[in-house]
Formats: sequence, C-alpha cells, structure tokens
Amino acid sequence: MPRFQSLHRKIAAFEDTQKITNAMKMVAGRQYGARMAAMDCATWNTGQLISKVTLQHNKAYQTAITIELMDIAVVQRHSNKINVQC
Repeated sequence: MPRFQSLHRKIAAFEDTQKITNAMKMVAGRQYGARMAAMDCATWNTGQLISKVTLQHNKAYQTAITIELMDIAVVQRHSNKINVQC
C-alpha cells in the first residue's frame, strides 16, 4: 500500500505540474494574441492617420498652386490692359 500511495503522489504532482504548465502556455498564448490584435489596430490607425495627413497636404498644395496661378492670371490680365491702352 505505501508503494501505491507513493506512486499516487507522484502522479498527482505530475498532473498538477502539467496543469500549471498548460495554464502558463494558455496565458502566454492569450498575451501573444492580445499583442497581435493591438499591433493590428495600431497599424490600421497609422494608415488612417497617414491618409488624412496626405489629404490635408495635397489640399494645401493644390490651394497654393491655385493661388499662384490666379496671381499669374491677374498680373497677365493687368499687363494686357496696360499694353492695350498704350
């Protein structure tokens, strides 16, 4: 009977160790999954931010070009009026 009890204790200890090991593996897997999800969201948010900043930059650039062209057109028109009157 003592041999059986000793074997039973060893098996129980092994089962407890396996349970703890499995629990640790599950925690590590969940943590890894949470990190991957967080990085995926961060990547998506960064892409959205880049798109918005690019759009703002392009609008500002287009506005600057339009103003420059309007200035050129006004000067050209004004210079044509002056030349015609002379």
